[in-house]
Amino acid sequence: MTRTLERILLVVGVAIVPFDAVLRVGPVRVTAAEGILTIGIAIWLSRKVLERGALPRLPHLLPMVAFVGASFLSAAFAAHWTASLREGIQFCWMFLLFLMISEQGATEELFPMFAGALLLPAVLSSVAGIVQHALFREPLDFLISPDRLRAYGFYSQPNALGNFLSAMLPLVIGWYLISGSADGDARDGRRSQLARPWILMSATFLLALALLLTFSRGSWLGFSAGMLVFAAAARPRQSLYSLRLPLAA
Repeated sequence: MTRTLERILLVVGVAIVPFDAVLRVGPVRVTAAEGILTIGIAIWLSRKVLERGALPRLPHLLPMVAFVGASFLSAAFAAHWTASLREGIQFCWMFLLFLMISEQGATEELFPMFAGALLLPAVLSSVAGIVQHALFREPLDFLISPDRLRAYGFYSQPNALGNFLSAMLPLVIGWYLISGSADGDARDGRRSQLARPWILMSATFLLALALLLTFSRGSWLGFSAGMLVFAAAARPRQSLYSLRLPLAA
C-alpha cells in the first residue's frame, strides 16, 4: 500500500510540474508539484528507515553528494546566509527526489506511466506556447514584436517554460534513441514500453519549436549545454551523427 501511494504521488507530482500551480503556506510560496513530491519523499524515506533499506547505488551519486555539501559550505561565506541555506535545502530536496525517482521510476510496471507523466504535459505546454505566440497579444510584457508574443505555456513567464523545455528535450531525444535502436530489447528490455519513434519525433519537434518561441537565450544555452553532455555520454554510434533526425526536427 505504501509503495503504491509513493508511486501515485510521484507520477502526479511530476505530471503537474509544467502547470505551475502555486500554494501559499503563510509567507512561503511552493508549487503544488513541490508539495505533492515532498509528501512522497517523506513517505519513501520513512519506509526506507523502517525497513532499514539501502539507498540506490548510482554512478553519479558521489558528485551529487559533493555538490550538496558544497552548497551548504558556501552558506558560511555568503553575503545572505539565510538565502544560501535555503538554496542548499532545495538542493537536498532535489537530491532525495533524484534517489526516489531512480528507485521507483526504474521499475518496469511504473516506467511507461512515469514516462507519460513527463511527456504529455510537456507536449501540452509546448502546444499552448505555440498557440500563444501565433494568436495571443497579451500580456504586453511578453511581446517580442508588435504582433508576436513570447511563448510561456502554463507558466507565469516565458523563461520558466524555456527552462522546463531545455531540460525535457534531451530526455525526449534519449527516449527516441532507445525506441529507435535496433538492440533496444537486448540492452534494457524497455523498447516496447516507450512510445513509437514517430511519436517521440513529433514531440521533439513541438518541444523544440516552443523552446525557440520562448526567446529565452539562457534556456537556449542550457539546452545546448545539455546536448553536449548528452553527446559526450552517448555510445560512439549514438553520437551527434545519430542525433541528426531529432536535432533536425
